Amino acid sequence: MSRPSGWKAKAERKRQKGKGGAGKTRSARFLLLERAMAALDTPQVETGMGAGAHQGVAFAGTVPLLRIEGLSLRTPDGRPLLQDVQLEASAGEWVLLDGESGIGKSTLLRTVAGLWPWYEGNFRLDTARVLFVPQRPYLPQDSLRAVLCYPQWGHGDDDRLKAALAQVGLARLQDSLDQVQNWGRVLSGGEQQRISLARVLLVRPQALFLDEATGQLDPQSAAAMVRLLQQALPGALCVAISHQPEVKALFTRRAVLAAAADAP
Repeated sequence: MSRPSGWKAKAERKRQKGKGGAGKTRSARFLLLERAMAALDTPQVETGMGAGAHQGVAFAGTVPLLRIEGLSLRTPDGRPLLQDVQLEASAGEWVLLDGESGIGKSTLLRTVAGLWPWYEGNFRLDTARVLFVPQRPYLPQDSLRAVLCYPQWGHGDDDRLKAALAQVGLARLQDSLDQVQNWGRVLSGGEQQRISLARVLLVRPQALFLDEATGQLDPQSAAAMVRLLQQALPGALCVAISHQPEVKALFTRRAVLAAAADAP
């Protein structure tokens, strides 16, 4: 999956297609997750978990799963964010995006996940098994089963759903699969993030993008969740943002990003 330059053209096409805004973002996210769930037969490429801080280069002897070349990001009104980003990452790597707050790290994740059209430059992501996990997950008012299966709206296998709940520390909810609730109100912020991580275990993406997806958990629990994902997805590429030292220490690489030269 490659994306050419031309943020202005993309912005104009998006404006012509509809009203945009939060509803548009939710729709794009729905389509992205739906595609990830539908493409589970894509082969995985497994590599070892290295150590060190190799910034902007792929591990020797591996083919990059993600390649970013000269990517510059902007806000919808044209304000520059990150500029001329260069990055390669391979299957099996866990890459931490680091840098000052507000420079566009979250926007970079959304861009390579296919959720942000305002950019110039190129990137290529060689898999359709993609999952973007935001800091605040979307939890529809529905049965817990439907919440876990979102966006497929399927029934899901009870054993798999219960196992995923247990793995993320929500075993107490195993008997509530068919209970309808406003789960965004019933569950705490940390529990909501555990639900989103259970979705990761169910989807098993080959490219995973985590935007402070454990920020509502205490440091020890957050680190335990990341280790769980690393064990469950040994061949996946993960690119993430986190401000928790215990979590940051678990990544195999760190990519330090800087603000655009003409950013305010």
